[in-house]
This record gives sequence, C-alpha cells and structure tokens, in this order.
Amino acid sequence: MERPPILEPHNRRNGYVEQVNVNIQRQLTATFLVEAGYLCAIGHKLPASGNFTQNHVPRNLMVAGNAQIRRPFPQYSDVAVIFSAFGNSNYHALNLRLERRYSSGLHFQTNYTFGKSIDDVASRNQLGASASRATTSSITLCGARCTSCRQARESV
Repeated sequence: MERPPILEPHNRRNGYVEQVNVNIQRQLTATFLVEAGYLCAIGHKLPASGNFTQNHVPRNLMVAGNAQIRRPFPQYSDVAVIFSAFGNSNYHALNLRLERRYSSGLHFQTNYTFGKSIDDVASRNQLGASASRATTSSITLCGARCTSCRQARESV
C-alpha cells in the first residue's frame, strides 16, 4: 500500500527553542550541599498539531457506487495538509536541591521544582492529546495564551 502524500505549506518556517539554565551551589558543611537553579525554555514558530485531509468526495458527487474514483486524488486514500508553524511556548522553573554526602553510612538527596509552562498550540506528543482535540485555528489562538492550551482547545 502506498503512503498518502503530505502537503506542507510553502516556505514553511523552522521552529526553534532557546534554553537558559543557571545553577548556584553552596556547601553548607562538610557533608551538606544546597543548590538553587533557574531554567527557561522559549520556543517560537512551533508547528501546530494535527492536519486535515484534502481528499474528500464533493457532496454533489456523493452517490451510490465507488466513491474512491470521485476523489480529487483517487490514487490515494488520504492527502493530508500539515498546519503552518505559528506556535509559541515558554517554560520557567526554579529547582532547589539539598544533598547530604555519604558520611557514617548515610546519603540522601532531595529536590523540589516549581515550574510553569505556557503555550498557544498543543504539542504533537502531549500526553492525552488526540488529533481531533489538538487541532485549533489561528483565529481562536489570536492573542490567547493559556497553560497547556486547554482553554483554547475547549473553545473550538
């Protein structure tokens, strides 16, 4: 079976992510260490999730019989168009770490991370996302930035 073609928008922009990570460590005693860190990741021109098909049979041609031959591209079962790259995201986090180095048979380490992620498109690999819920229009997202894109998806 031949794989259906995928049409991409002309002059598709490449997305990118800029990352910054700064950590400061301080040894409190001979066995205790504390560390504080800041992490930032900002993405631009990210591709939107999902796609839509271009190979539907027109309504006026929907009659009994073989519908496949009435498709615009009858040699393929589906022709998908990938959404353009218009998404943005940012992530900011504070990480705190406390470590007790090995001494007297005991070692422990604890971490705490406080972070926030904001985006205006759903991720292709987002846990729990489906293609139907992840597709949003750029009109809906105009000026809308929400955590995990939940509000934008629900408004479609």
